[in-house]
Amino acid sequence: MGLFIKYRIKENRRMKCKKCGALLESSWKICPNCGTPTGAQKSAQHKKKAVYKNWWFWVMILLLILVLGLAAYIGILSQKGTKDENRTEPKKEEKEADFSGIDMETLLGQPEDYAVELGLKNSEGNPAYTGLDGSVQAVYQEGNLVNIVIQSSGEEGPSFHGIRIGMPKEEAAGKMSDAYPEIVDSGESIQFMNLDTKRNVVCGLNGNNVANINVSFLSDEEIGNYRQAREEQMRAQYIFPDSNSRYLSEEEVRGVETGRLFIGRNEIFARHGYIFQDEGLQQHFNSMPWYSGTVTAEQFNADAVFNDFEKKNAELIKRIEDEINGVSAPSETFIGMPGVYVSANSLSGTTMGNTGKIEILDIGENTIRFSLGILDWSNTILTEDAAIINSNTAQINLYGFVITFTWTDGENLYVTNQGEITGMDSGSIFDATNNQGYVRPYEFNKW
Repeated sequence: MGLFIKYRIKENRRMKCKKCGALLESSWKICPNCGTPTGAQKSAQHKKKAVYKNWWFWVMILLLILVLGLAAYIGILSQKGTKDENRTEPKKEEKEADFSGIDMETLLGQPEDYAVELGLKNSEGNPAYTGLDGSVQAVYQEGNLVNIVIQSSGEEGPSFHGIRIGMPKEEAAGKMSDAYPEIVDSGESIQFMNLDTKRNVVCGLNGNNVANINVSFLSDEEIGNYRQAREEQMRAQYIFPDSNSRYLSEEEVRGVETGRLFIGRNEIFARHGYIFQDEGLQQHFNSMPWYSGTVTAEQFNADAVFNDFEKKNAELIKRIEDEINGVSAPSETFIGMPGVYVSANSLSGTTMGNTGKIEILDIGENTIRFSLGILDWSNTILTEDAAIINSNTAQINLYGFVITFTWTDGENLYVTNQGEITGMDSGSIFDATNNQGYVRPYEFNKW
């Protein structure tokens, strides 16, 4: 049955010669019986053309076009997406915070989050909070503020303790001095420090104006080094650096050049703001960074101001000055006598009508010990040592007020003064020593 069907199918595929009617194979081009062309090529061509006329062919073509078009469209979209990803879109300008009303000193002692409250921004992993395009920075380490930098000179820039970029350094120093007393001006920058809080503020300068502000914290080592350097620098500015806190030895005083002893003695006055009448002295101390002249000679009271170290050191320096200058102990016997001397005439001035009283308590090899007062007063005004100048003269320098005692003989004494003296009893001292003659009456010295 299968062979029959196969045969029938094969037979159906055969064709007849149009001329003689003989059966022909479809592949034959000429009839073997009569030699007539079979038209198989034309038939094949006819069949080939017929394929293009079939509906399914055009469906396939349409589908192919759709597939290719879709692929092309997807490719275009993909390329556009890649370009969009690679394209740098212009960022929208974000308005920076205005820091003009902020003093960055408020960050000190505050938690790290406070920097954000002020308007500073931070990216993850970056220890610095910044503002105004990085011209304002606050740097933290382990949650602790370690550095503040201000470089903005615009109107929106912040301040630190009242100082701003562009401010004259003198104005900046005036604002900082209350809380940052240690000031170092190097010319290119000016540094303000508080050694107790360890705060360190360095202002870079552009000419005479603040160009930037850098705030940090000093280590214990840095503070120690600064204090040591400051002490050495300060000592270099004095001849006797600690004459206010210890007794000087005679040996160390004699080791100083003669011309510097006078300045060294007056350092004791200068420490207390004494304004000198000697122009040379005043110019010298004006050049010292530690000196500030605030007290005139009329207002200065050495007895009230000087401690015992200062009093004794001033006397020691003066005595050695006099000795070096030839004002030394006399070779002849001193003619002055111990005892009470009273003024021959009544005093004038603030003690008008009173009688002056000078008592020579002791006469030593180089000095006399005396007390000065008013005859009817129970208390003495002054008790000091005067250096013996020669056989009949003794002299004392009371911090610029010089008293000279001159004996014409053992019973008669003439007292003069030179300079200015201030203090509670200055008027009485001045009157009692102002060109006054004194005598040594028997009734006060008979015992």
